[in-house]
Amino acid sequence: MTFRVMLVDRAGDGLALLARAAGEAGLVELRLDHVASVHEAVGRLVEEPTDVVFVGTPTDEGNREEAILRLVCTAPDCSVLPLPLSAWGGGEPQRDLALLVRTLGRLYRQRVDRRRLVHWATHDRLTGLANRWLFEDKLADAIARARRNGTTGALLFLDLDGFKAINDCFGHEAGDAVLRTTAERLRASLRACDTVARFGGDEFVVLLDSVSSLLTAQAVADKLRRRIAEPIALPHGTIAISCSLGMSLFPVEGEDPPLLLRQADRLMYRHKSGRRAVFAA
Repeated sequence: MTFRVMLVDRAGDGLALLARAAGEAGLVELRLDHVASVHEAVGRLVEEPTDVVFVGTPTDEGNREEAILRLVCTAPDCSVLPLPLSAWGGGEPQRDLALLVRTLGRLYRQRVDRRRLVHWATHDRLTGLANRWLFEDKLADAIARARRNGTTGALLFLDLDGFKAINDCFGHEAGDAVLRTTAERLRASLRACDTVARFGGDEFVVLLDSVSSLLTAQAVADKLRRRIAEPIALPHGTIAISCSLGMSLFPVEGEDPPLLLRQADRLMYRHKSGRRAVFAA
């Protein structure tokens, strides 16, 4: 994990001190940026998150307290701290260095723990895919973006056919292997801007952020079905599994995330016994 540190100081005198402290704290993946003014720092923080900001003597604020307050208001999740006096040759260099080492180490551990908790809260533990909570959040954003830009998005609801029989015949470890393989195949078949989630059991949902036409969305759906149907090697032998699929488009078929999910889910189950992909017109 890259730990991002920013120094706000007109001359950048504290860069060497911060780099040394980060090294002694064991921060291997460190990105250390320097800006001269609070105005520039605010612009950077708005565009890209930073883990900790050290404030020296910026060019555009009357004192450090005002600069720190403005930066805290801009990025409340970022730690904003004053730069020690030893950066300018004052204070007690050894004490300040030891304090910085402890501070950077503690902040790094806090960021690692926070990111781990956020990932656990928003992703499926078995497959690593987005969970329902994260998917619905991304779907709402995609609907708003499509409405604003005049584009079309697609929602695909997939359910594996006969998955219960795999668990019953080969055990839950084999079932878990099938779910992980399916997740990997879906992820590898989509664009970086698309989202795939596991809703639980053997249900997967795909968000195509922007598609040029219904035919394009159908082509992607067919591609996913073919990819899922490829044989899967298990310790007990090789199996093949199919999926049932339903699709809804937004915003032409609605702008309410639960409604779109229910519609795609209903279309998927309507023809599940026939193992055919079903598309909403």
